[in-house]
Amino acid sequence: MKYHAMPIIIGALLCLSLIDAQTAAHENRRSGGDTARDKERDARVLNESIALLRQQNTAQSEDEILLAETAGHERASAASHEGENKQSAAITPEEAETRASSYRQTPLRTGATRAPRPGRRPSPNPLEFMSRRTIRDAIMHPVEFGEPGLGFSPPDWTEPLRDIEADTMVTDMNTGETVLTDNVRLRLGEMLFSSDEFRYSEEAGSYRATGNVLVRQHYSELSAGLLEYFAPEPEVVEKTFILEPAPTEQDFARRRLTMGRLRAEQLNVVGPTRRLYADYVDYDFAQQTGELRNARGLAAVFYYDAERVRILGPDDAIIENASFTTCSKEDPHYRIRVKELTIKGGKVVSAQKARLQLGRYKPPFYLPFWKGGSNQPWMLDFDSGRRAEIGYFTNVGVQFDVTPEVSVGPRFMPTTKQGIGVGGDLFYDFYNKPSSYLYRTKGDAHILYTTKDRGYGLWRHRYDLDNDLAVRVETEQWSDREFFKDFFYDEYRNRTTPRTFANVTYRQPDYIATGTVRVNTHSWIREAERLPEGTFHLIERPLFHNFYGAYDNVTGYNRRKQYDLQAARTVHIARLSYDWDPHPALGVTPFYEAEGSWYQRLATRNDSASRFSNTIGATLQTRFHKIYPGMLGFSGFKHVVVPSVTYSYRPSSTMNPYDAPQYDALDNVYGRSRIESKISNVFYGREAESNEVWQVGRLTLYQGNDFWNEIRKSDDYEVEIDVRPRPWWGAQLVGERHISARHAAMEHPNWLARWFPGIYGRFNDEAWRDEIYALEGSSADYSRILSQVYYDDTLLGGKFSSRVGFAYTDTGGRVYNREILYGVGYKLGENWGLGFEHIYNLKDGELRSQTYELRRRFHCWESALRVRDRESGLDVNVEISLVALPGTAIKF
Repeated sequence: MKYHAMPIIIGALLCLSLIDAQTAAHENRRSGGDTARDKERDARVLNESIALLRQQNTAQSEDEILLAETAGHERASAASHEGENKQSAAITPEEAETRASSYRQTPLRTGATRAPRPGRRPSPNPLEFMSRRTIRDAIMHPVEFGEPGLGFSPPDWTEPLRDIEADTMVTDMNTGETVLTDNVRLRLGEMLFSSDEFRYSEEAGSYRATGNVLVRQHYSELSAGLLEYFAPEPEVVEKTFILEPAPTEQDFARRRLTMGRLRAEQLNVVGPTRRLYADYVDYDFAQQTGELRNARGLAAVFYYDAERVRILGPDDAIIENASFTTCSKEDPHYRIRVKELTIKGGKVVSAQKARLQLGRYKPPFYLPFWKGGSNQPWMLDFDSGRRAEIGYFTNVGVQFDVTPEVSVGPRFMPTTKQGIGVGGDLFYDFYNKPSSYLYRTKGDAHILYTTKDRGYGLWRHRYDLDNDLAVRVETEQWSDREFFKDFFYDEYRNRTTPRTFANVTYRQPDYIATGTVRVNTHSWIREAERLPEGTFHLIERPLFHNFYGAYDNVTGYNRRKQYDLQAARTVHIARLSYDWDPHPALGVTPFYEAEGSWYQRLATRNDSASRFSNTIGATLQTRFHKIYPGMLGFSGFKHVVVPSVTYSYRPSSTMNPYDAPQYDALDNVYGRSRIESKISNVFYGREAESNEVWQVGRLTLYQGNDFWNEIRKSDDYEVEIDVRPRPWWGAQLVGERHISARHAAMEHPNWLARWFPGIYGRFNDEAWRDEIYALEGSSADYSRILSQVYYDDTLLGGKFSSRVGFAYTDTGGRVYNREILYGVGYKLGENWGLGFEHIYNLKDGELRSQTYELRRRFHCWESALRVRDRESGLDVNVEISLVALPGTAIKF
């Protein structure tokens, strides 16, 4: 009796694992039963899981702090980088303090002030930290199965059953079947089992539990009207141990249980992160196949139901007549209905006859479904509104699956000012299909062209031969310089200019080699073309005791159309350094760098020439800290100081600096004697109430001065201040000042422009102006200041967020920015939120930008109206998103 009840319990748990991993995740409606007992049980489960989660977080924090303390004793040269970002060492001298601290990351605050999302409150529920972007994620990974507190976990196979109770127990000596009836209860480790009747046959390997079957473990429960398990014959199990040592009795029993078949009726599972109910379950553990009927439940934020689920393998399933929603109402506001949903390889999702149901209304048309990556399950790409340059517009794209790896579809974008745009999109991904000639490749292509002869085209492709060799190809063409800005303003602000290139990169632990071809297909892009260029980088390595060496080579054919320069070039750079620690608190790194270059053609004449230059210098660095007692709600503070000083000297090279073509920074080589100093002050504080540690302050100062410079002396000063008395409010300031002793015209490769800029500019007005502006950006005097004070308690259940900032930019004596930014967001109860942000131009005395946003939450979806008035005109957008998935919005 000691071991024979185990199979029915473990069989049920194994079934749960496979059901969870493959089926329970299509987003469900309800989980069966809404009685007072169910609600009381759910509340108890949630409270217990939260308590356990806090215990786990505390244990994890102890490990993190121990690692941080260990890292703090590394040599000073490493501590300057690691200490500022990861150091969360103990704040008090008692390093064995029983109450552990947890370190909070506090990244730089950026982005506009938005209307707070109404109704959102902080929660310790582990679901808040799960990825909730796609239906596919919910289907394939609905729970963290096997972790205590988050679901069922396997018991100790060597532990016998305990506390066995039953009103009657009868064994048939002829058939070998044992029957326990009435109030059957037993315990295996932390797992409790009960039923009205339990019977098993040791000889046949069959087990059956009926009537109020209940299994409890940790904070999850399984109930069923019927559970049956059929184990394979012992001879079948023995064949699986042919190449393994002779199994013990427990090993043999465990293997036999994992190869059987389980059948269940009225199966109901409730856990902290999911629910599942199914009228019928039939699963074969050996083949990893099975079937569920009339399944419904909750996985992550998705409610789902399915008429039938066919499990075809460990990562394959077909789900029939399913519906999905994030709305918890009995009659949800919306749901996605799918005739058939197919999962292949655990990664590819396709669907047939998908439609959006609004309330009880079923539209007569179907939605196209696509497999567009982990963040795009539905290809219903829709955006509409008004932009200043193109007027009112609608941007609609639809995708159709040609094969499971390829999808293609048209795009339609009518506008009121820029005509009608027509185009298409293509996506392909053969990265995980070995049978294809395009194995380990993926990419996408996009094209849009309007009736006003404006448009763009883009193709990106990647091929990984193996983990070391990667090939990337990209080509993009715009009709004009302002096209992408006019049509896609929000994306334009965070991207580069269009590029056309092909790159091959080969990576090894000791070196990296690349080959690149890059051409400019736009006259207004000033990047040098590579036709082609190869690089080789020997990563710094130890040569002998405390000596390190590195080497870089860049060789290729370059072209700059603006200056009518094109020629071959090769650059070799070798570096030798010595790591010397004269004192445990002081690191000294002297270094020597030699550079040799050859140019096929110079900037000032059609002759070839070589250049040799060398640099010598040393870096001194130390690190120390001090601990201070707490105040103002903190139990303690720690101050970490990392000062460093670097001196370098590079005599004049063998080539006149003005003769070198300026393709990139490798050509900017000139004699210089320079000293640079930097000191970083980082303050960590531990809050007394929560015991959390974060960076409450940081002050970084940098100064660089030229004692001598062959072409222009320069001085640089930088300051960074970050003060965070609490993680949700603080102040930041970044300031930079660059002083150059020479005008930008003196950097021009043409001698006439250097010495007679007025005469040169008279014959080259526009070109001269663009060239000088480009040079000023890199060599002229400039001053920059960015600062802000921010407050945001909405993530803590508050109602208010705000920030006030100042921006100033002065380049070459010309003020480009002198502006004040201020914005406020406020949550009006559980359903409304509003916000605004203004940018006021102090130079011109007018508002440069005004943005207003109003947000309204309904039960399971919310909408926002956003109006932005900028210098180019008025932008209007309406956004609709699901409350459970706020990052997936449809914009109007």
